[in-house]
Amino acid sequence: MQTHLPGLVLLATLALFSCKKENTAAGAGASQFGLETATVIATGNLQFSDDKTTGGTAKVYQRKDGSLVLGIEQLTYKSITSTGVFLSAEPTVNSSAVKVYSATDYCGDVYVVLAPGLNPAALHWVVFQPTGEPPIATARLQ
Repeated sequence: MQTHLPGLVLLATLALFSCKKENTAAGAGASQFGLETATVIATGNLQFSDDKTTGGTAKVYQRKDGSLVLGIEQLTYKSITSTGVFLSAEPTVNSSAVKVYSATDYCGDVYVVLAPGLNPAALHWVVFQPTGEPPIATARLQ
């Protein structure tokens, strides 16, 4: 059973329904969330199990006010089913994993403000996992 973040605010810089150029907000995302003055406290490259999808970086930012933002950057991935993004202590989704959000298309950069009280030091992995399937990608946050 996964824990869902209460009061999670999903803030995406791009439309998650299409990767078409007209739906992108190139360069606007990070500045909209105050990330130009934020500190990157953890980062990791996404590794996909299919070896066909490459790229994508997961970052945890700490803003000046202390709030945390998860950024999934430079990723293009489309799925037929909804794929969840989890923060986890392990490279799998288990009972202690926290579901951050889910979508079918990930295009460009997506930022999510994390709920207050989340301890990023205890959650070392970003895991992409479709409903009812094994993980398709992981990133070790360091």
